[in-house]
Amino acid sequence: MTELEFKNEQIGRNFVLAIALYVVYTALLTTQFAFAWGFGGGFGLPNSKNGFYPATADLVEALYFSTTVFTTVGFGDYVPIGRAAKLYFCFESMVAATHNAAFFSILLIRLTSSSKVRPDPRRRRK
Repeated sequence: MTELEFKNEQIGRNFVLAIALYVVYTALLTTQFAFAWGFGGGFGLPNSKNGFYPATADLVEALYFSTTVFTTVGFGDYVPIGRAAKLYFCFESMVAATHNAAFFSILLIRLTSSSKVRPDPRRRRK
């Protein structure tokens, strides 16, 4: 009989710290993009009559829009308006995809490489 042991005994603590670091870094990136959206405008509500409502500069709405872009939820209630905003939207999407893929890849590599199956030293072979 074998049990799963870890090379690093603090793998649980490291996992929690990694998740916390990911959340904090994601919040910082999302906020940074939100400030750019809020001060630069460039996104608004779709309108079936004349294309779009005027761009909004509310920072709360900008944070909401940036979060939906960064987390790839994309509800579609706000859309980028104009070529520059669409290019910035593409840039934020690529940064978000790279950030998420890199974090989860590194986390999975560390978790899978830190585990090793070893026999239980308390049990002796007979």
